Amino acid sequence: MASEIQFSKMIEAPVETVFFSFSTKTGFKEWFCKFVEVNRHKANYYSFYWDEDYFAQGTFLNVEKNKEISFTWQGNGDPNITNVKVTFDRLEKKQTQVNIAHRGFSEDKEWDSKRPLINDLWEKGLENLKTVLESGVDSRDFKKPMMGILDGGLVTPPLARSKNLPVAHGLLLADVIEGMGAAKAGLIKGDQITEINGIPFEDVQDFRDATGPLSVGDYVEVVYFRGNEKKTAKVELTARPPLPIPATAQELAEEIDSINKKANAKLDEVLYQVTEAQADFRPAPKEWSIKEILAHMIATETDSCGYVATMVKGNESYASSAFSQARLKSMLLTYPLIKDLRKALEENQVLGTHMLAELPAEFMARKSTYVRLSTIMLYDTGTHYAEHIEQIQNNLLAAKDIN
Repeated sequence: MASEIQFSKMIEAPVETVFFSFSTKTGFKEWFCKFVEVNRHKANYYSFYWDEDYFAQGTFLNVEKNKEISFTWQGNGDPNITNVKVTFDRLEKKQTQVNIAHRGFSEDKEWDSKRPLINDLWEKGLENLKTVLESGVDSRDFKKPMMGILDGGLVTPPLARSKNLPVAHGLLLADVIEGMGAAKAGLIKGDQITEINGIPFEDVQDFRDATGPLSVGDYVEVVYFRGNEKKTAKVELTARPPLPIPATAQELAEEIDSINKKANAKLDEVLYQVTEAQADFRPAPKEWSIKEILAHMIATETDSCGYVATMVKGNESYASSAFSQARLKSMLLTYPLIKDLRKALEENQVLGTHMLAELPAEFMARKSTYVRLSTIMLYDTGTHYAEHIEQIQNNLLAAKDIN
């Protein structure tokens, strides 16, 4: 058994962009593994986590910007520590040759199972790196089998009681994605999925257990309710179609602004003539009032700005406190009236769109990061508002007798 495995890949991207992919948390996250910690400036360590129950960690040994990076590698169950050396050769202005040498494998029999895994991680990773940097598309996401549904929230017993749902578990659909399996099978917004391939839908892990072993083109049998009527459907799992991504930061900001304005118009319609007492009413002890829902929407806007800032720096983190009751209470003390909350929401939306419009040129050059940010923003913004506007409408039904 050779003590070294080697890999090489030519990528149509500037060496600065490729080096970023090997030296930052955001960079590694976009092509290698979904769960990453990287700190080259203080503790000088990294941690990689894959869904296959394998993780690796180590320390950086040498970093020469845009030329070389090397680090130790210790995976769970590995017989010994190994070393990775990555070199970057600038071929042309926008072409880079990446060379990887993973060294230090011993003759230990335990490597018989670990070495092929590591080899596979690098081979698939480099192939995805090329795709990500050249097209902006992460093949792990766009080849993942999906039903084409938008999450409208897990059904809990209190929610089932308040909405008079037929079953106290499952998933409500905020919407379905046109052209994907769920839409083709006839599912629509508001349906309640209760079972997938014979597995009761209690939480998100049940969905992963049901679909995890499957591939694009496979079918799942879905049990769902539309009102009180129980239905079944065979839903094809398809790859997620890529969204058309705005060409510039300004265009992205304008699209998000348009989504915000449509949501605000609907919000104003729903809040028309709502009294302060109705807006303070909680349908149940652990459910939010309308004012708390608005405070959460404001907090989400400010958290999104923070998330974008960390993506720009390459150390992305989404440590949201938008669900913190203490934070919501502090917002209600700052903005005690409905009109105050509504104004603060719009002000924070504007701040967010201004921030998107000012994304720096070096960030825009990282096509993979920009495409990922745009996809998150375009998918999530409208869905998030639709979900909470519906929640406000439900609250108003419960508070209809309050003056």
